[in-house]
Amino acid sequence: MSEEDLPETVTLLKGPHQNTVYLIGTAHFSEESERDVIQTIQKVKPDVIVLELCASRRHVLSMDKETLLKEASELTIAKIRMIIKSNGTVPGLLHIVLLWLSAHITKQLGMAPGGEFRAAVVAANELENECRIILGDRPINITISRALAALNWWQRLKLLISAVTSSREGISKEEVERCKKSDVLDDLLLEAAKSMPQFTHVLLNERDEYLSTSIAKASSIANGSIVAVVGIGHVKGIVKNWLKYDDCSHLLR
Repeated sequence: MSEEDLPETVTLLKGPHQNTVYLIGTAHFSEESERDVIQTIQKVKPDVIVLELCASRRHVLSMDKETLLKEASELTIAKIRMIIKSNGTVPGLLHIVLLWLSAHITKQLGMAPGGEFRAAVVAANELENECRIILGDRPINITISRALAALNWWQRLKLLISAVTSSREGISKEEVERCKKSDVLDDLLLEAAKSMPQFTHVLLNERDEYLSTSIAKASSIANGSIVAVVGIGHVKGIVKNWLKYDDCSHLLR
């Protein structure tokens, strides 16, 4: 199948065993991205689908707008303490900010994040062939810990304040669909950390390498084609790192 038969957000790669990888770049708050994912899976009928999620974010696959808003609106003192106790003070606070940002955007757009991932699971279940779902992203707690470890205390405080401030700017469905150039949450964090290249390196570049390696590993165990669903901002980095590394354990420390 050629790229001409697929949505323009799809990039074709060749796996280690020359099977085809269909890399779909998505916007995480986008109905059009959901349609792109469904269309690609229906046409390709892959053996394996890799999602830009980690095990601790598996709940996104069953999340809806009401659940997300309820989760964010119920940020009680007890829940905040639990998050901070589990993740540490600064990582915990950033986790809370991310949750609040998700709820804020969800309320503005009227849709919950990760719709393209849920669409991928539904489309996979409708295939006649057996299709395995793999969560290919680095654990979010490791990403946050590594990113914050690269900053000093003043930069960490500045990042938290900037992230909250950035979230107050409105964004419409049309803007998300027209741009289709980044993960909205990543975009807000990168904007907040634009003067902190070391944070950007961990949040974006390291995850590009990790995702690229995860997708390649999934491709190596598949008998047929692979579909990978990732934020559009990761596509360029995944292609750049394609088949460069056999292992990315150094990114988990």
